[in-house]
Parts: sequence; structure tokens; C-alpha cells
Amino acid sequence: MSEDNDDTPTLSAETLAVLQGFLNEKKEREELDVATSVDTFGEDWQLSQFWYDDQTADTLVEEILEITGGVGNIACVSTPSIFRALKKRDLPVALRIYLFEYDNRFQIYKDQFIFYDFNKPTTVPDELKHNINMILFDPPFLSLDCITKYAITTKTLAQSPSTPVLIITGRTQEPHIARLLPDMHVTQFEPRHEGTITNLFYCWINYDSKRLGILKLDDANK
Repeated sequence: MSEDNDDTPTLSAETLAVLQGFLNEKKEREELDVATSVDTFGEDWQLSQFWYDDQTADTLVEEILEITGGVGNIACVSTPSIFRALKKRDLPVALRIYLFEYDNRFQIYKDQFIFYDFNKPTTVPDELKHNINMILFDPPFLSLDCITKYAITTKTLAQSPSTPVLIITGRTQEPHIARLLPDMHVTQFEPRHEGTITNLFYCWINYDSKRLGILKLDDANK
């Protein structure tokens, strides 16, 4: 004998609208709390963290949006200040951003945070392997070992050999990048940091960019 479910309580359209408004407001408050908390994070020099200045971060956000067309999976690998700048934007729903980072303070981003240790370069979520549409990374150390492992991670994440990749690191890494990721080219864009950094930093890409341009090696060596 079946039971009559006609007495199941239902919510009116007006009540549902009020409930949805409450949930939306709650989500906005939570996102604001996260953004406020992250803005208070200082650089952890023991992790070789150095935040980009606002102009650098904003330029790279515009680059990401243009190159991806606002669609796909974006991996910010050891670039929390770029990720933070992205989070401040009203991003398209189809653009999914992930922060691969060793600093557990960024767990505040929940499922967008992926713990990343460059000593284990292929340890990334299975669902993101060969499923990233643009990759940005800034290795914490200027060493062959470090850049080699980031190159391995890049190849593990990239959806295809032509996946856009953007690297920010010291100029001294040019020979290693040329060998490990031969499609990369130095750009005219000069990334800057909030603090004083004695090492000269450059930006490399493997695609055409009107915003960043390409720097001829002869010019870069002057």
C-alpha cells in the first residue's frame, strides 16, 4: 500500500526567494572574509615568498583573461599573489582557477587550494593531470633542481604541448628554461615585487602576446 505524499510541506515562491537571498548574502560575506584574511598575509621569506606589486598582478590577470577567453582551468603554481588578484575579479563562471602552493595558510581557499611540494612534481590531483588550459609558475629558488621539477609539473598539468605557459623567475634561469622548455621566450614585460628584490626577474611565455611582447635575446643581454 503506497502512502499519500500530498501532505509533504512545501515552501512558497516568496519564501524560497528570501531563502536564496539569505544564502547568496552568506556566500558573499564568506568570500569577503576570505579576501580580507588573505590580504593580511605577509611574505614568508623562509619559503622564499615575494608578492608582486599590484600593477604586475593586474597586468597578468588581464593577460590570463585575454589568452583563455575566460574559459578553462588555470593553474597558479607558487604564484599566490596572482591567484589573489584573480579572486578579486568577477570572473566568468567557465573559468576555474587553482592555487598550487606549499604555504598552508592558503587552505582558506578550500577546494581551489592544492598543496604542492615541488620535490614531488607529479603529485597533483588526477582530475587535473593534462587538464589545465593555462599554467603560471614562479619557482621559489633559483636553482637547476627547482626549475627542473617545475618543468615536470608543467608537463604533467598541461592539456597539450601548446597549452599557454607563463613563467616568472630570475634572469639567471634562462639557460635552464631554454633546455627544459625550449618553446619559452623572454618577454618585454618586467615583473615587479612589493619589496626590494636584488635579482633581476623576467617573464617567459610560449605563445604570442601583444600585451607582454617578446624581448630579443640581444636586447635582453644589454
